[in-house]
Amino acid sequence: AVMNGGFWNKKKLPLDWCIFHKKEITALTNTQRPAIFFNGPDVKIDWVPTTVDQKHAISSDTEILQAGPMLLYHGKPWTDYSDYKIHAVEFDSDITLHRHPRSFFGYDQNDYFLIVINGRSRYSAGLFLEECANLAQQLGLIDAINLDGGASSTLILHNQLINEPRFCWFRKNRFCSARIPGTERTIPNAILVHPRN
Repeated sequence: AVMNGGFWNKKKLPLDWCIFHKKEITALTNTQRPAIFFNGPDVKIDWVPTTVDQKHAISSDTEILQAGPMLLYHGKPWTDYSDYKIHAVEFDSDITLHRHPRSFFGYDQNDYFLIVINGRSRYSAGLFLEECANLAQQLGLIDAINLDGGASSTLILHNQLINEPRFCWFRKNRFCSARIPGTERTIPNAILVHPRN
């Protein structure tokens, strides 16, 4: 299974802190945002410590994907989206407003969850962030983090596209959307789950 990862900038590089195979792809600039810490079979969603030693983080075996906002933390909905509102210019739009296609990652006591929600169509409006948090809680997740959404929201299972990614634009003060024809949006990072050997 593969799903899209975190946000990215105009240069198609991860917007937030990203470490992969002991290489820092994007430097840490914002400690207000949570991250997924992958350390072998152990995965944890948490905030980046403000006292983090970046050199040590790069040299460790932990891979890091920073995104957000946090949706659930220790089983409780997290509703402080202030950092994302303040820095809305970093995204296509204020991600805290409106319903959109969404992607989020989380876990319960036993399993990891890769969840993608369609949107921008007459069949699916998408979700608000608060609705994603409620869904994660209903599924019994302990921790859950929002990932890049919109046209980036993509879930592939056994080489098959499962959802329907859609672009959007404004034309003559009207909101329009359309499927991405025949392909997925190119993104700089993703979460890949493969079976154990």
